[in-house]
Amino acid sequence: MKLQHFFFIGIIMLITACGPSGERKAESVPDHLLSVDKMAALISDIQITEAVLQQQKASGLNEQEQSKDYFREIFSKHGVSYELYSESKQFYEANPKLYEEVFEKVITLMTRQQTELSNPKTEEEKKEE
Repeated sequence: MKLQHFFFIGIIMLITACGPSGERKAESVPDHLLSVDKMAALISDIQITEAVLQQQKASGLNEQEQSKDYFREIFSKHGVSYELYSESKQFYEANPKLYEEVFEKVITLMTRQQTELSNPKTEEEKKEE
């Protein structure tokens, strides 16, 4: 339960920290950068990992090398380099309307994951899908 609170607190902090400093016209995402959906999926996994690492740190289990491995796995899972993520993040930070759209999708993804973890489906229900 506490881990779930970390997720939502982290998201709220990110959204408020990245609030618009001025109105800018939202642009479309350049083809060479991560799409809104891809960026949301990546950030969702990053948020979950950061929450796990915070929990491990509180328990005295956090190792620097292990956390690097977690993030390497996330980028590998999504087929993204850190450089592409960083460049995409800079673009979204400069376009608050699009960044807001990303975080709305992050919240949706994380809420869906929380629901699935809270209400696991039986094998029979999984077969019906």
